[in-house]
Amino acid sequence: MQPYYKFSSIILVLIFVACASGGSSGGSGSPRSGPNQIDAAELVGPYATMSTYEAIGRLRPTWFRTRAGEDEAMARVDNQNFPLNYLRSLPAEDVATMRYVNRRDATFRFGGRWGGPVIEVTSRRR
Repeated sequence: MQPYYKFSSIILVLIFVACASGGSSGGSGSPRSGPNQIDAAELVGPYATMSTYEAIGRLRPTWFRTRAGEDEAMARVDNQNFPLNYLRSLPAEDVATMRYVNRRDATFRFGGRWGGPVIEVTSRRR
């Protein structure tokens, strides 16, 4: 019986180590900034050739979902307001950071005219 217990304990240790080292990379090799932010480091590889709108749809699709009673998200690019569709014309390679701001925080930060969330984009300076 002794060899059986040694063998099973080794197997359990190997399983534990394999699970612990699996990590949560999210399936991509790029670093993840957080649920409410996308940095230029994430916008590499296939994302660099996409529009900003497409990159958000792939990396953080929940940013486009609105709650009941909320308006569609607005885009705020370099402190100027645009409809969300404007992000379709902005190449992802030109973006330094993107930040999701919920409706309540957007109202507090940018004034009372926001009926939905804001996607705040800071472009790279060329």
